[in-house]
Amino acid sequence: EAMARELEGPDGDIATEDGATVVPTQDAREWLRTASRFDGASGVAIVLPVPAKAAAGIAAIGYQPEPDPHCTLAFLGPAESMTPDQRDLIRAVLRSWAARWYQLGCTISGVGRFTGESGRDPVYVSPSAADLTRARESLVAALEAVGIQQASGHGFVPHITLTYVPTGANMPTVTIEPESKTFTFDRIELWAGVAHESFPMLGAVTEVE
Repeated sequence: EAMARELEGPDGDIATEDGATVVPTQDAREWLRTASRFDGASGVAIVLPVPAKAAAGIAAIGYQPEPDPHCTLAFLGPAESMTPDQRDLIRAVLRSWAARWYQLGCTISGVGRFTGESGRDPVYVSPSAADLTRARESLVAALEAVGIQQASGHGFVPHITLTYVPTGANMPTVTIEPESKTFTFDRIELWAGVAHESFPMLGAVTEVE
């Protein structure tokens, strides 16, 4: 079965192979700007990690893969601004949330590219899971209930970044092994700088869409 593929069009539009063009929303652009500021070694984020076996079968040919591929649920700001008490609150929320939420069966539904910043464009795959948005909304509400706010109030743009390519470079070929098209998000992680803490999701696995 051919995987739907999206290619970057003029002015950061996303042009699909059938000729349709979808302009990224302001939410998407703001989410990416926030990601560029706070993701990685300098920020605090809550993510769903892609299982290693699935991640090994997804690649952008000719480019260095991003380590620890994941779907980010929330950016919480720069690591240096987070107090020990705030981190303890976040851990408590994640333990409680993970104890209630079931694992999320996921299907890779597409491939695409965003217009990035600093001359680098993220190339990504799109995860499709039945309750992914609802799960994130529940998590964000639980964080806000204890006074932990997101760094960006804009909407959720679910994606798993594979690599970064220079702006203006051709879209790389993305290969997805059959066994990597479906997998399960079975844990949630708190990333604070280079430290990663994992919280298993203890419910039953959902059906893959």
